[in-house]
Amino acid sequence: MAELRSAITRIRECPSAFVRTCGEVLALLQGFDMAKDYSPLDGLKQWLVVRLDYGNNLAWDALALLVLDVKFDKFAEGKIQEHHDAIVSLINLVEEFLNDREKRGVEAIISDHQTWLKSQDWYREEIDG
Repeated sequence: MAELRSAITRIRECPSAFVRTCGEVLALLQGFDMAKDYSPLDGLKQWLVVRLDYGNNLAWDALALLVLDVKFDKFAEGKIQEHHDAIVSLINLVEEFLNDREKRGVEAIISDHQTWLKSQDWYREEIDG
């Protein structure tokens, strides 16, 4: 976890030294998570679903963009400041998740998600297994 915190702190301090776009940050975070056996961001998707109150069928990166209201087509022409703002917002969101997970534990995040799932009209317990 310390490695991830260190990486996102460095990116926040000087994004242009590491990445140019929000998409590159997403790719960097996904690669880091994969390299560490999907442990650093364990629970992020569930945390974002509960926060948004929808999106259980989406990956965490798409959910993060929804939370931040970031649209990639907005960056087609790409103003540097818009990219910078989106990068900083994404880093802040991931850090907020990490703080919550450290405080409450991944089990509490998963439990919140299970409670959310069971409250959905479409949820059927037999599917969850």
